[in-house]
Amino acid sequence: MEFREINYEEDLDSIIQLLNANFPTTHTKEAFIWKHYENPFGKSYGLLAVDKDRIVGLRMFMRWEFICDNQVIKAIRPVDTCTDHDYRGQGLFKKLTLEGLDNVKAENELIFNTPNSNSKPGYLKMGWKEIENTFEYRIGMLNFFKNAVNFETITSEEIEFKQSWLMNNQCQTNISNHYLKWRYRNSDYKIARSETGAIIVYRFTSLKKINTIILIDSFGDKLEVNKLLNSVGSRNSIKIIYFLNNNKSKAFKFLFTYSRGNQVVVSKDDVCDISQKINFSIGDLEGKL
Repeated sequence: MEFREINYEEDLDSIIQLLNANFPTTHTKEAFIWKHYENPFGKSYGLLAVDKDRIVGLRMFMRWEFICDNQVIKAIRPVDTCTDHDYRGQGLFKKLTLEGLDNVKAENELIFNTPNSNSKPGYLKMGWKEIENTFEYRIGMLNFFKNAVNFETITSEEIEFKQSWLMNNQCQTNISNHYLKWRYRNSDYKIARSETGAIIVYRFTSLKKINTIILIDSFGDKLEVNKLLNSVGSRNSIKIIYFLNNNKSKAFKFLFTYSRGNQVVVSKDDVCDISQKINFSIGDLEGKL
């Protein structure tokens, strides 16, 4: 068995076959290309385990950027991983992860990931540290009767990036026009823009059979964003909102809120000591990435 770097021109069909044979969810070449090849921060580094020309293991390392105090920080986030059923129990996940990280270490100043409860212990054993900041999800109730605003529904292509969206947060994903058009072009996302230029990205879901708005991200003046949230909820007759408690949402006013649990984020090789300062959005952390 050998480990080698992914070849995007030759390996994609075999990779999609591996993923679909070993996971219940359906994976497509189009989604893989969007995520790993078209990413504005650069193509993902992928490491494959190959046995006699058969791809039996995969580990993808997605490139990311943060901007902190006007300094761009290049990061890596290990994401998609898969080991063929016939090759499990041989430590391929750990071997692919460690070798892949070693191969890209010189290019990056931070490694981070969002493991679930099953994979978190494995990361901690490999020397990762849990970021101590509390990334708390909350449920809130919107106020339909306060400060309604007119708004329009737009696509990601119509988002007009403003430099002030970076200045409003000390440390965050290095968003840009290119990034926003790429990140939110999927039709699952709804995007609303108010007359004052405030923008929210959101999705609809059902929590315990209650229609709910998931706030993925927001841009612009926080008070105007709050008005826009109330107006979107009112137009869709949805009073419940699910959001990440971050520097933006702390300024929003809801009729009530309560905790819905925390997101675990782990980091490694934090050269610039920024992991405790990052202001994440749900758009940065959700499983689509």
